Amino acid sequence: MNILIAEDEDLVREILSEEIQLIFKEKSELVTNGEEALEKCLKNKYKLIILDYKMPKINGDKLIDQIRLGGNLNKNTPIILISAYLNSDISDSAQKRNVRVIRKPFNFE
Repeated sequence: MNILIAEDEDLVREILSEEIQLIFKEKSELVTNGEEALEKCLKNKYKLIILDYKMPKINGDKLIDQIRLGGNLNKNTPIILISAYLNSDISDSAQKRNVRVIRKPFNFE
């Protein structure tokens, strides 16, 4: 599994996984909180990481900082941050860390 999806909302997590499968023909590894995501990132190298901003245990913003640390396998992995709670400060911070931002709700039609 080469794509990690960290999203606490079941429906959103499943939709993202299905779309990734259709578009990239890749299965995703799914986790429900930032702590699980960090554990996975410390053990596995991913092609892409998709994070929700507002998750239990470690939010997406803090998780990005942990992933980008020097010793992490995924320090250079592309990251997409998704959230309904985005503001200009969060978006600016994400851009400075080379993270793409997508606002929820989103529509795949």
